Amino acid sequence: MTIAEHNADMKRYIGAITENFQHGLSAVAEQLIGMNDKIEVINGRLDKIEVILDSHTEMIGQLMEGQETIKAELKRKVDYDEFIQLERRVMTLEQKTR
Repeated sequence: MTIAEHNADMKRYIGAITENFQHGLSAVAEQLIGMNDKIEVINGRLDKIEVILDSHTEMIGQLMEGQETIKAELKRKVDYDEFIQLERRVMTLEQKTR
């Protein structure tokens, strides 16, 4: 085999290796593009979930404030047993004044 033949064989071999490498590289690039598309979809969904969570957090805060207001108002009211006792005392006083 002459040097020219050997060089031609090497060029074919290197060409085949280069072609195989480029094919593999393009396959990897296609997969990366597909993954980037999926990541964009996921990020869009995460943004929507974040908005929903923010609104739910705000609603929970409002509910907690409302609960505290109700608790404060209930502390100022008379419970049923106390009302019955007061009613009996008033009836007793009314009977004594007659």
